[in-house]
Amino acid sequence: MTNWLDRITREISEKLSRDDARKIINYWRGGYPVREYSIDKLSPILIYAKKIKEYIKHIYNLFKDYNFGCITGIVGELGGGKTQIGFLIESTLRELNTDLSISYISLSDKRDIHLIKSKIDELDSPRILIIDEIDAILAQLSDKEEEKNWFIQTLGGYLVGNAKEGTGFILLLTQRSLNELLLANSSLRRIVSMDIARFVGRLDRLNDEKVAELAKKILALMRWSGIFPNLENFPEEYILNNFFICSLLRKVPSSPINFNAFHSDGL
Repeated sequence: MTNWLDRITREISEKLSRDDARKIINYWRGGYPVREYSIDKLSPILIYAKKIKEYIKHIYNLFKDYNFGCITGIVGELGGGKTQIGFLIESTLRELNTDLSISYISLSDKRDIHLIKSKIDELDSPRILIIDEIDAILAQLSDKEEEKNWFIQTLGGYLVGNAKEGTGFILLLTQRSLNELLLANSSLRRIVSMDIARFVGRLDRLNDEKVAELAKKILALMRWSGIFPNLENFPEEYILNNFFICSLLRKVPSSPINFNAFHSDGL
């Protein structure tokens, strides 16, 4: 275990402090995405870091082509990492263009839709608003047709009415929610869909090889954080069946994790 554990721990230590490592583990244990770290900082513990960087650069180039006046849908499955991708987009776009004003809006109620207008007025141009939890609002209103229609029409009005040179939008949502928006409001057909699975891979359905890769990164992160400072003395069977590890992975592998399945060129 020592060779890969030492190598990955060293890579993590070059990007993150021990306090950072503990903070990230606590976020992950609670099932929350990490916001305050750039993709460069998180790259040693991400299994698709290179692909995610390319994906975000593609999104940035799309906005440049439209003079920052387009509507993009970041499409992924429920629990598939859309919010984490949204946070990484937010930090990466700031790095790519320091003149860009960015606001992340997480909707918790249908009335939060009005935050879009207030943020547009508040931010300097060029500006991009990242809008999350559309899925949750549509689910809340699933049996309230009139309220749901009001929400979709109001959302469409804000987006289409303001998506012009210097003002763009990024929506984080499932394909089902996107289809629902398009069916109810034809003006939203101008949304450019950027399916995460198409560009990055299925973040919600990792095969056992990727689970092995992620397990190694988590173990090294735990070692660097000081949670398991003498991790190399633990039998692999104990570590891999540890409930804490499984809770971080959010998946129990279909077969015992094969550490030999790890390939560094998959990053």
